[in-house]
Amino acid sequence: MCSCAFEGTREQLAEHLDQCKFEGLKGFLSRTDDLIHDLQEELKRKDDDITFLRSMLASLSEKVDQYEKSTSDKIGMSYGIHTYVGFLNVALQLSNNQVQMARQQ
Repeated sequence: MCSCAFEGTREQLAEHLDQCKFEGLKGFLSRTDDLIHDLQEELKRKDDDITFLRSMLASLSEKVDQYEKSTSDKIGMSYGIHTYVGFLNVALQLSNNQVQMARQQ
């Protein structure tokens, strides 16, 4: 956090505080620092959620692929499953784009 570089005696401090431009900003800077810390924690939680969801998507995609392989010869309808997996991948990409845009702001 920003602060002034005042150096002096106790007697000079009272006069300095009356003129110091940082003294008026102290509360604002403290609240801003707290907000930044909270946002960093929230971003970390969201990154953890994204990592978890990616692993779940990978696991589900693998299961869908296995299911497709075991049933495609029997029913010949693999197109629908590929479409669903494609949709999941597009949704994940959109989520990643939103996270990237949030980080840039």
